[in-house]
Amino acid sequence: MQYVWFPPKGELEGDSVALIRTAGTVRTLFGSSSDSKLIASGIADSITTPTLAITPANQRGFCRGRQLSLNVVDVDAYMRAHNQLSGIETFLASPCALQKHKWTEIA
Repeated sequence: MQYVWFPPKGELEGDSVALIRTAGTVRTLFGSSSDSKLIASGIADSITTPTLAITPANQRGFCRGRQLSLNVVDVDAYMRAHNQLSGIETFLASPCALQKHKWTEIA
């Protein structure tokens, strides 16, 4: 696979609005897969810190330094707190809780 980049030659007044060039005002660079990986790595390295600064703290997956598995811990803690506050745990712990419920068989 061949990659081609067309970086502009020099700077023009309208570059802050839109970067528009004709064929004669760009440089043609041919690259390989390794080149594109190096360029992507350089871009990723420069935008990671600002991106993490604006990413919400509850976004844990796919963020450097954060663990997706902590979401499971949060859900478990929320479930336990909800069950305690709603009284479900004390209801299920009572010996006659299962007897009060009418169980039906699914045929």
